[in-house]
Amino acid sequence: MTRILIVEDDPGVRAFLDDVLSDEGYCVETAADGRVAMEMVDRALPDLLITDLLLPGLTGWSVLARVRRQAPNLPILIISGAMTDAPLDTASLPMHTAFLSKPVLLGQLLTAVEQLLAVNVSTPDTR
Repeated sequence: MTRILIVEDDPGVRAFLDDVLSDEGYCVETAADGRVAMEMVDRALPDLLITDLLLPGLTGWSVLARVRRQAPNLPILIISGAMTDAPLDTASLPMHTAFLSKPVLLGQLLTAVEQLLAVNVSTPDTR
């Protein structure tokens, strides 16, 4: 079963993402902050990481950097409302990384997850 780790400090958004992806048949794990997320990643790499950028403690950017060092090909979906004033330059994102702005639409979420997981299947990882 495909494992997805959601890192989101907002309990409502975290529950929404968990419910939607669980209903789609994914095995979903959640973390409310970056430190807990990294502990979970260190124990077992998920097939997909979904993270917010503004997290308490270890930021989403720090989580991204650490995960990229550990698993360069792990697909990562950034979902954040932090970039509303200055949109993220998605062309500068690392390979196997996508970005969705909050509030995220259900169709956008599912499409992004499917596309990232399809890339993961076709790209061997160095885990």
